Amino acid sequence: MNNELFLQLRTAVCEVAGLPVPQLEPDEHGRLSFHIRLRGHTVAFIYMPAYNNTHVFMHAEFGPMPPLAGDDGWRMLMQSNTLMFGNDSRVFGLASTQQLTCQWTYPIVATTGQELYASVSRYADWANQWHAGHFFDQEARNMAPNSSVPAWTPALAAHT
Repeated sequence: MNNELFLQLRTAVCEVAGLPVPQLEPDEHGRLSFHIRLRGHTVAFIYMPAYNNTHVFMHAEFGPMPPLAGDDGWRMLMQSNTLMFGNDSRVFGLASTQQLTCQWTYPIVATTGQELYASVSRYADWANQWHAGHFFDQEARNMAPNSSVPAWTPALAAHT
């Protein structure tokens, strides 16, 4: 596999998003990357052929943890890392900037720019819903009042 497939994917994603197509040159390690901003979230597309030439690495910022989420928010995100497994699963983390991040991979040969953009668009919707508090299911918590871990909601599970 060569860089040309990633460059074609970059062009298709940018065209679907209505964004100008950035010119890319490999860095000293052969990596290619670009990013887009979608509904307030930055998503980076990174291709590292020396490490894995069949997948695009995705890195997205969620923003800060909502203050009202408190410890329950952190527990829910860390719990989700144990529940989502397998190829191309999303992993949540915390950047040194105190921004929540989501990372995943996407197969480069089995996708189109439209499919990849749709995936990123779902991510942006998901992140915005999460920030609005839709993933803290109060009704489920009321059913298990002794639980300190927030309920896993259907809304979150549908996006994994």
